[in-house]
Amino acid sequence: MSQLALYRAWRPQTFDEMVAQKQVVFPLKQAVISGDLGHAYLFAGTRGTGKTSMAKIFAKAVNCLHPQDGNPCNSCAICQGINSGALLDVMEIDAASHNSVDNIRRLTDEVRFMPSEARYKVYIIDEVHMLSQGAFNALLKTLEEPPAHVIFILATTEVQRIPATILSRCQRFEFRRIPVEDIFHRLQAIAQADQIQVSEEALQLMARLGDGALRDAISLLDQAQAGIKGEITETDVLNLAGLVQDDFLADFCQQVLSADLPACLASLDELQMSGRDLQRFLQDFLRYLRDILVVSLGGETHKLLTVSPAGLRRLQDQARLTTSEEVMAMLGRLAQVNSDLRWSTDPRTSLELAFIGEIARRQVKPAPASVPVPKPDLNKSSKLSEPRAVSRVPEPPPAQMPARPKTVEASVPAAPVPVPAPLASKPEPVAPEPVVPEEALPKSSDLSETMPAPLKPEPPAPQLAESNPNLDPDPDPDPKIAWNLVLDGLRARDRYDIILLLRPAQVSWKGDQLVIHYAQEHKAHAAALQRPENQEALLDAIYELIHTQGLSRPRLQIELAGEAFTGENLNPDEPVWVQKLRKAGEHFQQPFDPADVKPAAARDPQTDWSPQTYYNFPDGEDKLPY
Repeated sequence: MSQLALYRAWRPQTFDEMVAQKQVVFPLKQAVISGDLGHAYLFAGTRGTGKTSMAKIFAKAVNCLHPQDGNPCNSCAICQGINSGALLDVMEIDAASHNSVDNIRRLTDEVRFMPSEARYKVYIIDEVHMLSQGAFNALLKTLEEPPAHVIFILATTEVQRIPATILSRCQRFEFRRIPVEDIFHRLQAIAQADQIQVSEEALQLMARLGDGALRDAISLLDQAQAGIKGEITETDVLNLAGLVQDDFLADFCQQVLSADLPACLASLDELQMSGRDLQRFLQDFLRYLRDILVVSLGGETHKLLTVSPAGLRRLQDQARLTTSEEVMAMLGRLAQVNSDLRWSTDPRTSLELAFIGEIARRQVKPAPASVPVPKPDLNKSSKLSEPRAVSRVPEPPPAQMPARPKTVEASVPAAPVPVPAPLASKPEPVAPEPVVPEEALPKSSDLSETMPAPLKPEPPAPQLAESNPNLDPDPDPDPKIAWNLVLDGLRARDRYDIILLLRPAQVSWKGDQLVIHYAQEHKAHAAALQRPENQEALLDAIYELIHTQGLSRPRLQIELAGEAFTGENLNPDEPVWVQKLRKAGEHFQQPFDPADVKPAAARDPQTDWSPQTYYNFPDGEDKLPY
C-alpha cells in the first residue's frame, strides 16, 4: 500500500488520545490501574465513534509491560506487536465473515491454551451482531466462564440484535456520537500536522457532514486532500459530497415561504441538471427548516445551531415570514415525502409536486375578519349567489303530530332552534345547503321506522357489597377505605381471579373482621376464595391501604348462606403452614396442635415431625393432600 488512510494513521493509541467518550475511557482506565478486570466487555454505538480503537487500546493496556497511569507505553515488545498485528495473543475477528458455529467452536477450543507472550489472550469480535443464533449459543458457556487468562471484547453497531443471554454476561459500554466541535478540533489538528491547506469553513462542513462519526469526517478530509490541488474550500467539499451550498438552501427556502412557484421550479431544474442527489437535497432542506424552527421558538440558539452570524441573521429574517406551527406542519409533510422518495420511479416529479403543494397552501390564506364579505345577490339564479337556506326543518301540520303526554313535555326541554351564523363573519363563502321540501319530510307515524332504535343500556355490574363505597376496618368511622382502592391493589398484583371471585359476594365489617358472604348458588366462588393464597392476597391489598393509619391487619371470615366457613379461614396469628397441617391432620383423623412442635434439638426424626419436614401419616402417605 502506497499510502495509509488518514483514519488509520491517526487512530488513537492511548486512552488520553480518544476523542470524547469520557464515559467509557474513565472506567476502563481505572480498571487497568486497579487490576480489577472483567472477563467480557461489550462496546455498543454508532459507526466511527472509536469502538475498535478503544478495544485495541484496552488490549494493550492490560498486557503492557510498562503502563503509564493506565495508558499503554506503546514502546515495549507487547505494545509494538499489537500495533503491528504480529502478536497472536490478541486476535481481532470479523463476525460478519466468521459467523458460523464452526468458527465459534474453533475459538472456544483455542481459549483453553495459555497465551504465548502476553499476560492475557484478548479476543476482539467486531460486528458481533452478525453471528448466527447457533454461534451465539455456542459462545454462551465460554463467555460466561472463560479461563482466567482470556478477555472477550465484543463490538457492535446494532445492540438490539444481540440476545439477552449475551448481554447479561458482559459489561456494557455505550459510545455516543461525537460532538461537531470535537470533530472540528480533531480535523484541525490533523490538517496542521500533515500540512493540509484547508479553510476553516471547509473543516466545519466536514465536521457537520460526519454526523457524529469521526471516521467519516477524516475520510472526507482524506478524499479532499487527494483530489483537490491547493487550498480546500467549502465549495470544494460541497461538490465532493454532492451537496448544495447554504446560500442555495436559503434562496430556495425564501422562494417557498414567499410562494414564488416559477422561481422554485427553476431552482429544482437547476438542481437536477447539476447532477445533485435530490433526496440528499431534501434532507438538507429539512435540516434548514429545523434551524428556522429553532430560531422561531427562541432559546439558546448558539447551542443548537452551527451557523455563522450572517447565517443566523438570515434565519431570523426568514422566521418572521412564517409561524412555528406552519414550519412544523411543513416538516411533517416533507419528512413523509423524504421517506417515499426512495421508492419513487421519478424523484424529480415527486419533489416538484411536493413543493407545488406547499406553495399552494401558502397562497390560499383566509380573509381577515375586518374585510367585509359582499352580500349575495338575491335576484340572480346562480348557485353561488343564492341565499343560504335555513337549516331549520319546518314543523309538520298539527293534525299529523301525535299527542304527547304532559309528563314527557314537562321532563324533556325544548331543543333550541339553530340560528345560522351571519355571512359577514365567515372568512370564506359557504356552499348553500339544499332546501328540504315539505313533502319529503317523514311523517310522525314513520319516525319509528326511519330513526335507529336506541341502544339498550348494559346491565350494571353486580356490586361487591352493600357497603362497597367505603369500608371501615376500625370501629372509629374516621379512617375509611374505598373498596375500589382494594380492587386496584389486587389489579396491581395481577390477581384478577380474586376480583372475579368477589363479584357475587357481599362484603361487610364486624369490628375488625371482614366478612365475605356468598349465596348458596355461589358455593364454588366461596370455595375458591377459601384457599390460603387467595385470602393472603386479599388481606395484603387491604392492609397496604390501612397500615399507614396505624391499623392492624384485619381478620377474614367467609360465609355461605349464613353459615360460616371454619376450615381454611386465615388467622393472622398463625402462619399458613399451620393452617395446612391442621387441615391435613383432619383429613387423616390425627389432630394437629402447634404446641406439640418440639425444638430441633429435642426432636426425634423417627416419631416427631416439624414444619420443615413432611408429615408422617399412619397410612404411609408422605406428602400433604392440600
